[in-house]
Amino acid sequence: QAGLQVVALTDQATLAGVGEFAAAGRALDLRTVVGVEITCLHGERWFDTLAYGVDMSHPGLRAVLATNQSAFSTATMQYFDWLGERQAGPTPQTIRDHYGIAYDLKLGYWPNKYRREVHGCTPEQVKRDMADAGYSYDGKTEVYLQLLPTFEVALDAVHAAGGILALAHPPQTAAKWFANLPDSLARVERLLSAADAFVELGLDAVEWQHHS
Repeated sequence: QAGLQVVALTDQATLAGVGEFAAAGRALDLRTVVGVEITCLHGERWFDTLAYGVDMSHPGLRAVLATNQSAFSTATMQYFDWLGERQAGPTPQTIRDHYGIAYDLKLGYWPNKYRREVHGCTPEQVKRDMADAGYSYDGKTEVYLQLLPTFEVALDAVHAAGGILALAHPPQTAAKWFANLPDSLARVERLLSAADAFVELGLDAVEWQHHS
């Protein structure tokens, strides 16, 4: 209906849905591209990238995705432990029961949403409580960051797997990196300036438009 001829699936740190996605594309006479979202670390900053056109069986790429999954799993369980200690809820099972989803794919997003909807916590309360405990708002911790692959490692793996790597959702990344700047346009401009360093390292593209 949108008139697209080529579509890509970029699930976070997993290629599990690629086969089903490709089958659906064939049924609709659409060309499909194998893709995946990879969270990287550069210095002290983490950010998301999108890999396209990769060989999903490549061992180097598989190793990077396994590292991402390990980081997500570790941070998520630490986060739920922290919530349990504070008796703030929820548990992994209550997340599944309430939303019908796998709790470990979105880190702190669904637990925070649950706390707001079920426990009546305001976003400000959630942010303040988590900051006091050393967590960022989305549930990430220092341990999580230490487990992430560096940008260079992810880039090399994607290129070795025959793909290209793009910087994902610039407005969201810019808001995290340059929160002190006055407006979103200034933040994105600063991010694109910073992205020049990634281009010199081999970054292939920057996502231009993102709807979330």
